[in-house]
Amino acid sequence: VSPASIRAAHTGGTYTFTVTPPAADCTWTIAGGDSWMRIVGATSGKGPATVTLQVEAVGDAARSAGLWVTADG
Repeated sequence: VSPASIRAAHTGGTYTFTVTPPAADCTWTIAGGDSWMRIVGATSGKGPATVTLQVEAVGDAARSAGLWVTADG
């Protein structure tokens, strides 16, 4: 996964990351997250992909969450 982490602004926004499984025919799945963030589009796929993450604004509060990407190969 690249980048390995995303530092989102407290104002929210749209961010992207790339999933590159070990082989082009591997399937991958994304899990985790929180109520203030969501994956736009597919949460699973096959081969390399760009994933879009939408983060909601929450004032000045600090927050953190994790997403886990697993691949079958």
